[in-house]
Amino acid sequence: MLELPAPPQTAEPELKHADACLRLLIKCEDLAGAREPTEPGAGLSAALEKLAANWEQVLKAQRWCALHAGERDDAAYLAMYFACAAPDLLYLRLEATVWLEWLKAGRPFAEREGFPKARLRILGNFGHAYLAAGQPAEARLYFEQQLATARTFQKSRAEGTALCSLGDLDIREGSYEAAEERFHQAFRVALELGDRQLEADVLGNMGNLHDEAGRPEAASAAYLQALELARRIGDHEGEMRHLGNLGVLSKYAGDLDHAAELYRQQLVLARDLLDVRSQAMALHNLGLILAQQGRLDEAEESFLEALVIRRRTEGRLGRAITVGCLGTVYRQRQESSRALKAFQYWRRVAHEMGSPNHEGQALSNLGNVWVDLGELSLAREALERAGDLQRTLGHPRDLGIALVNLGAVEHRLGRNHRVLDLNREALVLLQRSGYRRAEVIAQRNLAKVSYEEGNVQEAFHWAWQAVESYRKIQSSAGDCFDLLAAMATWVQEIGDAELQQEFEVRLEAVLRELDDPWARMTLEEVGRGEPGHADG
Repeated sequence: MLELPAPPQTAEPELKHADACLRLLIKCEDLAGAREPTEPGAGLSAALEKLAANWEQVLKAQRWCALHAGERDDAAYLAMYFACAAPDLLYLRLEATVWLEWLKAGRPFAEREGFPKARLRILGNFGHAYLAAGQPAEARLYFEQQLATARTFQKSRAEGTALCSLGDLDIREGSYEAAEERFHQAFRVALELGDRQLEADVLGNMGNLHDEAGRPEAASAAYLQALELARRIGDHEGEMRHLGNLGVLSKYAGDLDHAAELYRQQLVLARDLLDVRSQAMALHNLGLILAQQGRLDEAEESFLEALVIRRRTEGRLGRAITVGCLGTVYRQRQESSRALKAFQYWRRVAHEMGSPNHEGQALSNLGNVWVDLGELSLAREALERAGDLQRTLGHPRDLGIALVNLGAVEHRLGRNHRVLDLNREALVLLQRSGYRRAEVIAQRNLAKVSYEEGNVQEAFHWAWQAVESYRKIQSSAGDCFDLLAAMATWVQEIGDAELQQEFEVRLEAVLRELDDPWARMTLEEVGRGEPGHADG
């Protein structure tokens, strides 16, 4: 909790106004971090709404302090506090470039003797602001300064926090061993301090590490430990975050029903705690699942409810992400013009807000819509840019998706060798990140294009891999049967008795496991169906 500043020594109106706005900002930070958010006026959502109602005055006050900080110690002192205060709230309300200006105005006074806590806070805030601006190298420099300063002043809690921030950056860069070592160091700090909150945070970070490194079982175990600990210490925000993380794991593993159940738990908890921001997050995530299940009206309703909340409580980027997800619903309905506008808005805001990850995701979706509209050159341009951004950021899952989608464009252009290269690279990335639903699309693409190129052995190799992947994914039997029907067609076209015998033996084993009489009858009729190729 941030201590209140000393009251101003003069009755100057501008100074008194700045002091009052700063105290309001600190009060909002206290409300956001309240352990019992069911009390009237407490909780993150209440804090965001209180801040939103006074936002223009807060901006005016900080601008005055920044303008006079170079010539007046009292203004510089308050500018330092503005740079320290409420990072979680400012992350949601301020554009990254503006937040950095706040920090630059407040840092000089914090460098004076006697303000180590403020210095540590500002260094950490610099790191998060540079991350929000899409500049991870700059962020690392500030987190490293925060770590060194924490060790100099023996501020162990700040040391653990800095280690977690640096570990998160290591994950982004694919340096998993370095990240693991930092998290182990942070965990030791938490145990030495008896800081259960830090301990739960580190466990959550370890879950993120395992997830990115393609270890979903270890990720699930870490998230479950973090969830149990968060519940034990009454960390409701952490509890909702870990439920969300477990939902993501279930989604990428193909268990959409379990993912939806976790998001509903998250939503119920958020509503019980009157935390509308977490309600928006849960509704957004639930909408993604419903859209994947083809329940488009329910998905749209969930996204629109999340959007109403985010318009009240969050900045432009949060709203744009939900608008972008509405675009996925429009695209599934074949409302390409509405989808295009949604994705263009998402991309524009992400670019202006300095969020390359979301810009890359938006571009990947834009590319898909351009394909739908037959604008292949625009699709290719968007998807290549998406891939470049995700490659720079080191995000294997999003890069893999972009490569699969780019492969769909190259296939339309008749560049099959390029399609094979893109899907092979994508498959490695998607297997590493545990995204089975996209992984199976890459396998199916490789099978189809290998067959088109006359490489029968390679085609069946990838096709059977795709069948195995489908068997691990919930609610994918229909897609699996379609692929088997296509494979049966290939067997008939090739007319090789040995290949047909091998296919029938393996097919019988699959059908026995799936136990679907309708599918058996359909496949016995065979001759219909083609292997599909992915565009999303």
